Amino acid sequence: MAITINYQLSIFGTYSVEPTPENITLLMTKINQETDKIFLPNLITGQKIEIPTNKITTTSNLGYITQNQKYKLSILNDRIDISYDRIDDIEPCINEFFDFAVKVLRVVMETCNLQARRLAANIEILADELCEDQIYQIGKNIISGVNYYKNRPFMEWSARINSESIVQINGTEENLNTILNITTAKIDPAQKISVIYHLDINTLPQLTELRFNATSLSEFTNEVLPIVKTVLSDVEELISID
Repeated sequence: MAITINYQLSIFGTYSVEPTPENITLLMTKINQETDKIFLPNLITGQKIEIPTNKITTTSNLGYITQNQKYKLSILNDRIDISYDRIDDIEPCINEFFDFAVKVLRVVMETCNLQARRLAANIEILADELCEDQIYQIGKNIISGVNYYKNRPFMEWSARINSESIVQINGTEENLNTILNITTAKIDPAQKISVIYHLDINTLPQLTELRFNATSLSEFTNEVLPIVKTVLSDVEELISID
């Protein structure tokens, strides 16, 4: 049985949304109206180190979090993220989350007149209820060709692959990185080893032009979701050892 740990939709650029009372109230009101959820202010405090002087300054960025702490919006200086973190056994489906995430980011981009140079979607899944023999066999299926490990149990293993594809966003061809990480992990020292797979689909980082607007978000997710579902289905089949 696989469970979702995290969903996230992100935009990247250079942003300055000051956490003033006016901005906090305006964005909170518009997001809550658009999503029918209750987001509350959640200021994000960080530190910035100035290398030449070794001076550390404290920064405050605007953020929001829902009452049940499942959904979080972080408006940082170089990126804006809307994410879901698993709290209980009730989780949104992939389509439901990304429809919701598009609404949230669209409100922020339109209200603050923002554009983006990159878009990204992240999904993290935990494959649960796997015994040690299954973990071992999955590792053998994924990691092959090194004779030393053929007859030895894997204490840990991981695999990472990236493939590019071309999609249409705003009538323009965009290349996507589709990065899959599969790894073993112990969520709790008392628990068995589990398999975690993380999928990161993003537009190319080397393209720095601000070319994505609020309408780009749904076009991006419409292109990404079929890829996500195909990859996750393939991974689930791969780790389903009878």
